[in-house]
Amino acid sequence: MQDFGHHAAAAIARDSAAVFAWKGETLEEYWWCTDMALTWPEGDGPNMLVDDGGDATLLIHEGVKAEAVFAKDGSKPDPDSTDNHEFKI
Repeated sequence: MQDFGHHAAAAIARDSAAVFAWKGETLEEYWWCTDMALTWPEGDGPNMLVDDGGDATLLIHEGVKAEAVFAKDGSKPDPDSTDNHEFKI
């Protein structure tokens, strides 16, 4: 079976769309890519997102919770307070 993922990504990037993913990325790279997909420097992002795996949605919800705690008492999430490697990134 042939891997068509890189062909699809190349076609999308060729048409000036940002592509944030590659085969074999690390967990840290994966979450960086997810963050970049949700970052629009000019504030002109899309009017709809489709998050087929739910990770971007999780990132947004955890970010909203962290912002609420920061607004309340100025504290930031402590990566050492969890055993979940993904929450430590």
